[in-house]
Amino acid sequence: MSTLQPMPHSKASPIFVYGTMMSPMMLSWILTGDAANHLRLYDYVQLLPARLYGYKRVPVKGSEYPALIPAPSTSAVDGLLVSRQTSNGFGRLDDFAADNYRRTSVQCHYIKRATEGEEAQGGKEGKDGKAVEVGWEVVARDRAVDADTYVWDGGCEKLDVDKDWSFEEFEKEKLIHCLDLFKGKKRMG
Repeated sequence: MSTLQPMPHSKASPIFVYGTMMSPMMLSWILTGDAANHLRLYDYVQLLPARLYGYKRVPVKGSEYPALIPAPSTSAVDGLLVSRQTSNGFGRLDDFAADNYRRTSVQCHYIKRATEGEEAQGGKEGKDGKAVEVGWEVVARDRAVDADTYVWDGGCEKLDVDKDWSFEEFEKEKLIHCLDLFKGKKRMG
């Protein structure tokens, strides 16, 4: 098992992840080379739910991972902001994203899960102003968070632009297969 060396929080921009890297096991494998380190992941990175407007998450044909592509400003992708707390930095995330992605500066909004009965901040609400539908709500609509993300740069012909990529489906049906493929492979970086 690889070991990580904790260090104080860096002033580097967080990375907005929206696909396979949202899985703590996958993120642990990328950062440490061992998916079993997911139990200690929060000791070294901070993961906060976030929303990115003006993009769409679509499947890459013949693969398990998605692409992030520009879309109308009303489109949104939910993901995680990963803040670095390790000496390893984000170079390993850059290596994993590889050639078909371009690291791009974006602005995200923190989100939180709304629960039934909570004050609604938009979306569906009952007569008393309480949320009637459980879902994700933007926490601070007036404040954006500067971040970087990986935008697809590999050609539209490789994408299934008419479909949405589902993290829930990936986690339920494909994550273990992906981790099995990586077992024994040396990660880059």
